[in-house]
Amino acid sequence: MNNPRLKGVVNLFGEKYQLADNLPNRFQVFANYLLLKKIYFEINEEYPYESLLDIDLLNSIDFDIVTEDHKENSMAVDGCFIIHEKSIIHLGMDEDEIQQNLSSVKSGILHVILIQSKSGKIDTNDLSTLSDCLNTNFSEQKNWAKFSTLRIQCESLLQSAPKVKIIFRTIYVTGNENDKNLFLNSTFIVREDALKLAMKKYFWIKEDLNCKVDYFDEIDLYEEYEKQTDNAKVINETLLFEVITDEIISPGYGKIRFGAISLGEMMKILLNPDTSKPNELYGYNVRDVIKGSSINPKIESSIKTNKDMFLLLNNGITIVVDKQERRTDKGIYLENIRIVNGCQTSHAILNVCTTSPEYNDAKVSIKIIETDKDDILGKITYSSNNQNTVSKANLFAIEPSIFELEKSYKDFFLGYSGQSLKHLNLERRQGQYNNSDAPFIDMLAQAKSFIALWNKTPHFAVMYAEQNLDQYKTQLEEKNFIEKSLFSGILWYNVIKRVPNVYNNARFHIFSCIGIILLERILSIDNILELDTNDINVLIDCINMQEVLIKLDINISLEVDKVCKTIDLLEENFPKLSSRKIHYRKFYPQDTLKIIYLKHKETYGTN
Repeated sequence: MNNPRLKGVVNLFGEKYQLADNLPNRFQVFANYLLLKKIYFEINEEYPYESLLDIDLLNSIDFDIVTEDHKENSMAVDGCFIIHEKSIIHLGMDEDEIQQNLSSVKSGILHVILIQSKSGKIDTNDLSTLSDCLNTNFSEQKNWAKFSTLRIQCESLLQSAPKVKIIFRTIYVTGNENDKNLFLNSTFIVREDALKLAMKKYFWIKEDLNCKVDYFDEIDLYEEYEKQTDNAKVINETLLFEVITDEIISPGYGKIRFGAISLGEMMKILLNPDTSKPNELYGYNVRDVIKGSSINPKIESSIKTNKDMFLLLNNGITIVVDKQERRTDKGIYLENIRIVNGCQTSHAILNVCTTSPEYNDAKVSIKIIETDKDDILGKITYSSNNQNTVSKANLFAIEPSIFELEKSYKDFFLGYSGQSLKHLNLERRQGQYNNSDAPFIDMLAQAKSFIALWNKTPHFAVMYAEQNLDQYKTQLEEKNFIEKSLFSGILWYNVIKRVPNVYNNARFHIFSCIGIILLERILSIDNILELDTNDINVLIDCINMQEVLIKLDINISLEVDKVCKTIDLLEENFPKLSSRKIHYRKFYPQDTLKIIYLKHKETYGTN
């Protein structure tokens, strides 16, 4: 690397991300980082949030990491990532996680990017090596096998979503200056054409323009770095507050103010008026805007339906600045603004106020922290996002149906004299049994057990937490809610205590399968998986679920053992890890319960 400025930037980058003091490795990760941002910008006309680009992601897209335990290189590829709209997929994900991401792609362009970085000059052999990899498909090599699997997953995607288009891009990066005459060499041109043809065939691409080969050298990289640095605009602004406190001094650390500000005034820092795009203010936030979250629509709804109360209903925004200075009675000049808490609120304000000035006079609370102590910035961010907030599970404590369910647990075990089921309580309020030895099931486990059994979606229970609480809450007033909750909760607790640790990732499917088999015996029906909720409710009306539980005398350990052995028989579907556990992502697909259930019935019948 001849460019001393680039070398300095690469080393600063390496120190920031705590990379080993090895210039070639630092350069490779730096190139991956820079090009990921460049291509993301080309696709979305904005850069990804810096907080997204952490060292875990950079290590994951580095396709050629060499460690003490792993000396294998990946031949022609040093970096690999995929971008679809604002989603980044990388081969550090396991196969099921990649499949999960690809399954949500229904249209648009899937950008597949391979990066070859070199300390020396690019030559014609580099192109030939990658052509050979694509044509020969080196599936026996560990790292290349990941890329081969991606090809299979993309083939499945194209069959299910024919509107999806793949653009395949290879980028060669060198720490030297490229010899421009090389690109005019006839041999080089022939091999470049051969590479593009191999790329085209590899992903069944029809149009030549959708296969691209680019070259970056040290000059290009430094220019791209400067461009990205210039684009990372520091936001300085004077804001007019509805009310603002004087400075509160924190000796040795900084200054704090508290205030309330209109949403219209907040838009001065949230939106870039020149580009009409959001400013990058969230580099130190623990989360960026959460795609698909139910939080943002609720905040937006709160602004629109209760704008006069929004100041009371919202937790507000925390800003860290290099400098704050009173300019008028209520005007504060803020320098280098960063939002460390309130990202979701900020984006909700953007979504509402960008399209309508009607809500500009709504107000939100602000905490402003001025500090020049970089070492405490992370502590401020962590603290701002780590308070003892009221969770959705906590809110169930005041639901009338949950009071009734809590009483039903107590009444049930007062009348239960059997030996099969262990006694327990429902923890309606978080911490209710902290100072007691009494066994209990908390609200999240109660919700997940209900959703896994009665909605027959244990994969949903595996994948999500609060979303299960959301679904559970929609059924609070439904018929048989108490009976179904009691049955699923008590059975869940008694099953989970008997599931061997190596099958823990399958615990929701084991529980659901046992629950369904028992329900079929109790209700004298076959294949409950085919019944909808209304059909099941009609059948439950004919029996007393509490009496069924009292009379239920089964060897739960034996039932658990049967389902575990069923999973073992399906080893092709659920291969074990080296630790002998089954990976939890194996239980993400929707049809997993049906696969286990049918194999169980085939093996053990209905008894």
